[in-house]
Amino acid sequence: MHCLPLAILLSFAFAIRSMDISQKFDIQKDMDVKYQATPFLVEKVDQLMGCALLCAKYQCCISAFMRNTDLDPPFECALYDVYFTAPDLSTMAPANNTVYLEKNPLSEAVSHLNWSEFHVDKNLYSYNWAVIKNTATAEQCLQLCEEHTEFPCLSFDHLTSTLNPCYLSKGRLVSIQYYIWVNLEFIGETWNRQEG
Repeated sequence: MHCLPLAILLSFAFAIRSMDISQKFDIQKDMDVKYQATPFLVEKVDQLMGCALLCAKYQCCISAFMRNTDLDPPFECALYDVYFTAPDLSTMAPANNTVYLEKNPLSEAVSHLNWSEFHVDKNLYSYNWAVIKNTATAEQCLQLCEEHTEFPCLSFDHLTSTLNPCYLSKGRLVSIQYYIWVNLEFIGETWNRQEG
């Protein structure tokens, strides 16, 4: 069965949703599949939403992995026509920086518009320029962001997990408009630094 691209019409104002992607992620880094699976398409993308949109174009795409390649564009998006269950996923070395996306069934309310609803099960932020572990609170993470000297820290993500990581970014977290419904989970706190 061949995958047929679905028309995604970004120009329809009534179908465009605005969402703050940065506040809707459950960050669990460095995940991959334990067994060999073959993607039906692999392309380079600039960001997580680019990978989600690429999967949304193909009716048979129901999951994707996005890996940091340190190239330009910086990420490799691999599309699959299978779901991966929890036992299929394994932890990788931290340098692999991999995101796992899984498409949920479309709801009746939006299926006629060809909206795709995604659940990001294992993922990471696209622009983590520095990672500092064992920060107890978001306030400590903010202080680290303000004191950072290697690059201008404009935003940060603080997670509530075993190591309480603080992710510093030189990019601001912004709302992005897409013709795609993204249903994502987030645990922890994400903030933009206030100017002045």
